Amino acid sequence: MSSDDIEAFMAASDAAQPGDVVDISGVACHPSRPVVAATLDVAVTRVSDAVQHVAVIDLDGDVRRLDLGYTSTRGACWSPDGEQLAVIATGHDGGAEVAIVDPALGRVMATWQTEGLPEQVAWNPDGRSIAVLVAGVGAEVSDVYGSGVVGGPSQSWQPMVSPGAAGRRTLMTWAPGGEALVVSDVNVWEFAWSGGDHLVAIATDGPGEGDWYRSRLVRLSLDGSSTDLHRPDRQISCPRSSPDGRHWSVIEGLASDRGMLAGSVVVGSVTGTGGRRTDVPDVHVTDHRWTGDTSVVAIGVSGLGTAVAELSIADGGVDLVWSGPEAVGRYIPQVSSGPASGVVVVLEDHATPPRLATLAPDGPQSFMNSASAGMAHAASVAGTVERCAWEAPDGWLVEGYLALPADAGLHPLVLTVHGGPVGAWRDVWCGRDPHTAALVASGHAVLRPNPRGSLGRGEEFAEAVLGDMGGLDVLDLLEGVRHVGERSDVDKTRIGITGNSYGGFMAAWMPVLSDVFGASVSRSPVTDWLTQHLTSNIGAFDALFLDGDVFDPESQYHHRSPLRQHKSIRTPMLLTAGALDLATPPSQAQVMHRALLEDGIETSLVIYPEEGHGVRQREALVDQCRRMVAWFEQHLVTGR
Repeated sequence: MSSDDIEAFMAASDAAQPGDVVDISGVACHPSRPVVAATLDVAVTRVSDAVQHVAVIDLDGDVRRLDLGYTSTRGACWSPDGEQLAVIATGHDGGAEVAIVDPALGRVMATWQTEGLPEQVAWNPDGRSIAVLVAGVGAEVSDVYGSGVVGGPSQSWQPMVSPGAAGRRTLMTWAPGGEALVVSDVNVWEFAWSGGDHLVAIATDGPGEGDWYRSRLVRLSLDGSSTDLHRPDRQISCPRSSPDGRHWSVIEGLASDRGMLAGSVVVGSVTGTGGRRTDVPDVHVTDHRWTGDTSVVAIGVSGLGTAVAELSIADGGVDLVWSGPEAVGRYIPQVSSGPASGVVVVLEDHATPPRLATLAPDGPQSFMNSASAGMAHAASVAGTVERCAWEAPDGWLVEGYLALPADAGLHPLVLTVHGGPVGAWRDVWCGRDPHTAALVASGHAVLRPNPRGSLGRGEEFAEAVLGDMGGLDVLDLLEGVRHVGERSDVDKTRIGITGNSYGGFMAAWMPVLSDVFGASVSRSPVTDWLTQHLTSNIGAFDALFLDGDVFDPESQYHHRSPLRQHKSIRTPMLLTAGALDLATPPSQAQVMHRALLEDGIETSLVIYPEEGHGVRQREALVDQCRRMVAWFEQHLVTGR
């Protein structure tokens, strides 16, 4: 398959019948019965036009989609008695509201409309009210989910104003039939109830995405008062509370991006400050739930796989429940649990699309699968994936995945670097990674490594990239290329590199340091750390990860910038970016393109006008994949 066939390949992979379930997320276990509520991505005419709808699913596989008359519904949460659901709904006019639903009758019982976007709902343990986190118009979106802002200008002429333009995330409470009340004036990123009169929340004073890196845990009272519970050294996520409201918990660790945090579980008392850290051996925790007043179930990345453990808060004990090679969750592993359903997760792997499963003693037991004609086609041409490992020059073990086309022969190799740098490649469903799928379908082998800085290997491994982005992790990657290049089915004379975000930075930076690459495709990159700091909405990120002052010409802001070292590059480079990206603004790609062009290096620049961080809309994604494959076909020629 050539680049000319990519559009047809992606169209075939997009085929679906109306009503096909093509993804599963947002799982919530019933408080007393073997039932879950989940958000299903349901195809309208194809996989890419799927809309989200909440369904109630018995563990025997009976699925009842809730037809509530909305364009979409998501984020379901059970009432304490299990008789009602609170859901986030989008109407046909595009407006969002919170709906209280009787799932047995499939009927909306009460609604609350709000300006902005409801992001999280949770019932008060007393069952009489719910708390709602509302992102106001202009609130910034994490680059994990595409960057940009909620809402946006209503008129095309309206300017973007900075500073102070970012909308706030406001925590409110609402009793059906009553008035919605603001809980606090702090900016809230995530929350959980802590008894019936308090909530615990991850909060900042400022609303900007960069403020999140300095979040703290607070306890908010319904009377408007607040108390700081925990000021972490690193970042925090997933605030939780014990059922009796006496203890709080969070996950604390080093994070590059909101929505991609892994670390350790920290537990503390609501009457004190600070907390006790619990490490789960060989598991980088990403989510957790209280299963009793002194017990927690935790899930995380473990090497290249996933693991679930039970934690005893009373004595600090840790018991492994399950571990396996599959990936769990759309972005990072997430877990749900209930007394009648046990632990429930969404599993997937390279050849198998997402499926709901319980973690039984004899292994995962699936009770609902996603499927479509296009998903079956994608799996049929996605080749195979092998785990691989090698030793870095300093002796550290590095792991990764090698995707290979199904046909025999000598395949050009493309190194694909993940975002972050604190991220990870996992054994996800092949349709989850369209760039790798397109490369494999067109005959390329694809190496997806997890160098130092990646999730899944614990704190020391993740933090090894602090103050050294583009340093020893480069050697990890080059050694991986050399290791894989010794295979009989990989052509080590034809090697390319690509990646998005931090991967885009590496796709621009590694050609500065090595001439092994015959072509580079740098997507949503950072190419100059100084201007990145001054134009990005997450300047706090590079301030955390880079050493030195931003204006010091001897600092890493200068010496680790591809733009400032571009005269060493001889590799043809395609750069792509989204015009609406606030995290790595399109100017990062533009300046690199112009510098290479003026030096006579073959380069091309593609800016997608409706995209943010990464490309998501189907037409733009097809175009980007086609251009990527064509660039490698043109430049990865034998005998370099």
